Amino acid sequence: MERTRLAILFLFSISLLSVSKAKDEATKTALYIVEVEKPEGIQLEAFYLKTLSAVLGSVEAAKEALIYSYKYAIYGFAAQLTQKQALEISKQPGVLGVTISKIYKLLPRPGGPSLAGLS
Repeated sequence: MERTRLAILFLFSISLLSVSKAKDEATKTALYIVEVEKPEGIQLEAFYLKTLSAVLGSVEAAKEALIYSYKYAIYGFAAQLTQKQALEISKQPGVLGVTISKIYKLLPRPGGPSLAGLS
């Protein structure tokens, strides 16, 4: 009888951990790069905030999520978003693509020149 209780308690604990992990994944944010078409008749930042607020629910939330505005090589912005929000932004009018931002580090070759002085 005691073994059965322990087994049930163990399984219950595992299910709680699974629910907690799924909840964490849904609220976990990452930096996404959102590329857009050049907006006509509206300032860039206003367009970016409009696009973000359509998904985030308010201009205040959009301002908080907006990290950087691109305006030279591409039109777009970087924003802190959940995976679900990034998917929703990708469906907005004028959005060309949404990509998660990644940092790549170059490692020196063994026996090659050092990169220590380049940072």
